[in-house]
Amino acid sequence: MNENNLSSLMNNTKWKEKRNAMIGYPRTTKWRTKDIRTGYLSEWDSEWFYHFSEGGYKTIEYLEIRFENQEMKSEILKLLMKVHVPGELKSESIIIYGYKEKGHIDYL
Repeated sequence: MNENNLSSLMNNTKWKEKRNAMIGYPRTTKWRTKDIRTGYLSEWDSEWFYHFSEGGYKTIEYLEIRFENQEMKSEILKLLMKVHVPGELKSESIIIYGYKEKGHIDYL
């Protein structure tokens, strides 16, 4: 993916706000990230304290958070809406974008 065609949508403060919101969430959630430079898609993880912020946030193309049911989906969306992050809802997950193609961007 050519970084020149992408808009940077998140900064460290926004990533930290999102991370803190998820740390406060009482249920275990699975997440994975895609690296913008290498294209690497991480394995699913559930540890928000260290693993998510390890290495910083600069190269996160997107973060995908998986939910197990409609109740979790609603609860996680409510948390993310308070932080107001660029993203989209999928059938079994929520995507938060660090970078996205230039053009219209939806926010949660």
